[in-house]
Amino acid sequence: MRMRLGMLAGAMLAGCAALPPESLPERPQRASIQRFELDGRIAVRSAQAAMSASISWLHDAGGDDISVRSPLGAMLAHLVGDASGARLETAQRESFAAADIGELGRQVFGLDLPLARMPDWVIGRSGGTHTAVEFDARGRIARLTEQGWSIEYPEYESDAQQALPRRVFLRRGEIDVRLAVERWEAAP
Repeated sequence: MRMRLGMLAGAMLAGCAALPPESLPERPQRASIQRFELDGRIAVRSAQAAMSASISWLHDAGGDDISVRSPLGAMLAHLVGDASGARLETAQRESFAAADIGELGRQVFGLDLPLARMPDWVIGRSGGTHTAVEFDARGRIARLTEQGWSIEYPEYESDAQQALPRRVFLRRGEIDVRLAVERWEAAP
């Protein structure tokens, strides 16, 4: 179960950033972001287990490519999702495949995870189906409720209106996911 939660963490993301505000690049408008790369750390906790890992995630119109590593840098899992389906390979050479990333999450982890919503949520954008949203003083999302998930943005990379989230917390029932992003690249 611990290995599967590690793979889940990769599928969902996390990290901690330490860039000084003056070194941050100009960011595109949040609504226009179609491609991003991030490196960070993720922690996932459920009633059954808890784990943490490092994550590298590339998202673009073609899909997602996510690598999950142990705190010491060993590869735990590699997840690829695109129009042809979703595939996951573990460090033990186990392979899993499904029609999409959400189905893969249900198949591998036995949980209905918001994997398809994560690209929007991780950059601080609602998918438009939210039931509640709160904004901070800069007009950025501070809290969001969507598809039964509570998403919080306790820290952005700077005070700029278009800054990307540095930390993202997701919670639904017994599942708690925390992402800390160390490096962002984003493009329209």
